[in-house]
Amino acid sequence: MNVTFLLAAGLVAALALLPLVKRLLGSDSGSEAERNARRARAALAEAADAGVISAEEYQAKLANLPAIELSAATATAPRLALGLVVLVPVLALLLYRQLGTPAALEPVAALGPHAAAGTAGAATGVATMDMDSALAKLAARLQAEPGDAEGWRLLSRGYASQQRYAEGLAAAQKAVELLPGDVDAEVELIEATALASPERQFAGAPLERLEAILKRIPDHPRALWLSGIAAVQ
Repeated sequence: MNVTFLLAAGLVAALALLPLVKRLLGSDSGSEAERNARRARAALAEAADAGVISAEEYQAKLANLPAIELSAATATAPRLALGLVVLVPVLALLLYRQLGTPAALEPVAALGPHAAAGTAGAATGVATMDMDSALAKLAARLQAEPGDAEGWRLLSRGYASQQRYAEGLAAAQKAVELLPGDVDAEVELIEATALASPERQFAGAPLERLEAILKRIPDHPRALWLSGIAAVQ
């Protein structure tokens, strides 16, 4: 998977978790008794720093304050914060690998042996192709091998990433023709149809087809995601 994508996704996840991590590590975490004890010590320290009380009086008053006994929640807060920062981005990436379309991030690699001319030099050239060249190569191969349904799906995603929505729709239609009854291909066609519309909206027929799929398969991940986008729109 593309390293830049991994870094960007990890950064976004970390930023999203930042408020929660700050709360877990903040001074106001723990029980009410713990918070009151911290506030009392902080007020006492401020008074000593301001010269309101002497150092001896500060020590005497500090000794009279009840000791802070950390609750289980407070004691585990740093570990929980660290676990969130590490595990959430990792789990998100694992879920993406299972439910997303990581191949669309590296279309050149997905072209497989058809893209190679049989020599090391040709393989090196394929590895350094830009997106446009990779899509052109894949489109040319599919003209020669039009029965490759997965190739058409990949081509549709690649066109969508380039905002070439009309071409993406045509490729998605080819994939559905080759995969009748395949729900994933049908959902991708619905998405491509919405993107190719002038308003880029899930309205009318695309929305009706999406709702029909969710009635049949209520927990389909991508259909649910697109339904959420439609609701926001």
